[in-house]
Order: sequence, then structure tokens, then C-alpha cells
Amino acid sequence: MEFFEFFGAAEFCFEFMQGGITLGQVYLCFAIAGGLYLLCLLFGGIGLAAMAKREGRKQRALGFLPFANTFYAGKIAGEATFFGQKIKRAGLYAMLAEIGCFVMKLLYVLAVILLQPYYEEIIVDNVVTSELNYSIIPVRLLWLADGMFWFSLVEYLLYFVQLIFLCVLFTALYRKYYARSPIMMTFLSALLPFRGFTLFAVRNNTPVDYNAYLRRKTEEYVRRNYPGGFPGGSGDFGPRQNGGNTDEGPFSDFGGGQESPKEGTGDDPFEEFGSGGSGNSEK
Repeated sequence: MEFFEFFGAAEFCFEFMQGGITLGQVYLCFAIAGGLYLLCLLFGGIGLAAMAKREGRKQRALGFLPFANTFYAGKIAGEATFFGQKIKRAGLYAMLAEIGCFVMKLLYVLAVILLQPYYEEIIVDNVVTSELNYSIIPVRLLWLADGMFWFSLVEYLLYFVQLIFLCVLFTALYRKYYARSPIMMTFLSALLPFRGFTLFAVRNNTPVDYNAYLRRKTEEYVRRNYPGGFPGGSGDFGPRQNGGNTDEGPFSDFGGGQESPKEGTGDDPFEEFGSGGSGNSEK
């Protein structure tokens, strides 16, 4: 969930600038993170709604809801692959892992708040730190103190699972909506908390068949760099007619024989950022 990533970034800035953070600044970090998260949620919802409308999907309001927007992005992305294995519910799995991470993080934060009176400051190498004093913790709260370790451990494990499925999901999504560089967009969406802005940026792009896009790019590259054909080859890289059937040339099996990409394959989402019109098609 991007909220905690924004909060961590704001907290780090305060600690870096002044060597620590006050309670008032913690509240300020919450406000900054909340504002950025709502902005990200809004932009991402607009992006998903535009994609869903183009594909004729219903329930577009899901794109504006926390956690549900991850599931809805998986619906729009369609079938994904992971090391050659087809995954039909990457969005669902990513959403469940995301919810689990949030619950574990929330339990950890609540534990820290409830146990705050039982922290003591200690000095280690002239650095003041805080540690729990187990000798003064009431028996009824000991389970909470012991559980903090497990909350943190389970959160990290679920975050790793979430990261895998988010990468799978967004790779499939951006292969449709930004075939030029899906890996870059996946990095911004899955590893960095910018998915709302990247989804908004590609909202006007026309979905394409990624395999067909690669086939076309490969054939264009061959024609441009090997106009006479490969050494020892026929030199014919264009479509050939064979008894009324179209043979797509030596690279016909590259994309599984799927249709050619539609207009909008090479849309650059950052050229028309914020534009309501369609993106520019790549020539």
C-alpha cells in the first residue's frame, strides 16, 4: 500500500535533516502520506476507468477503491505469465497479499502505540534509542510485545509475495497499454509508489497485442539493417502469398500468428500527460 511508502519517505526526510523526529512531525508525516496517497488513488482510478470504458467493462468505480483497484487492474491486464506459467488471477492474488501486508503493518503500529508507556530510552555509543522494558509490561500485554516480531516477519513475507504478483500483473497490463517499455512502467508501478500516475499517463493508449507488436518491430529491424537479407538467406522479409493464404515471413511464428498491432502502439504517455484526447500513434 503506497500510504506506508509515502509515510516512510517523509519520516526519513525529517530524520535525515535533523537527526530525529518529534511526535508533531510524525503527525505531519501521516498528513503528507495521506494526501499523496489520495492523489495517487484518484489519478489511478481515472486511468483504470478510462481503460475499462474502452474495453467495455463495468464496475469502473472499483478503480477508485483501495485494494479493489489492484484486483480491477488485474481484470484489465487479462491473462499474465510467470516463468512460462499462465496466471489468470494475478490481480486477485496481489490484492490478497496487499491486504495481508496492510493488516500486519496495522497490528505492528497498534502494538507500538499500546506499548509506548513501557519503552525506555537507553544510550548506546552516545546514541539515544528506545527499547521495551519487559519487566514492567503487564502480563495481559506480553503477547502483544512478543507478537511484534511475528507481525513484522509475516509482513515482509507477504510483501515479497505481493511484489511478485504486482510485477506479473503490471507487466501484462503495460504490454497492452505501453508496449514500448513495459518493464520501466512496471518498475514505477510495482516497486515504486507511482502506479496511480503511470496508470493515468497511459489511459488514452490503445491496447495492442504485444506479440504482434514485437513481430512487427523485429521485421522492421531486419528490413532496416539487412535490406539484402541475412547472409545465405532469401532476403525476403515481407508477407508472401501462398495459395490465397498470407505467409507473414520468417518471423510469422514470433507472435503466435496473432493480428497486427492497432494504432496507438507507440503512444508515449508523458507527451500528452493530462490530455483528454487520444495519444499520438507511432509511425
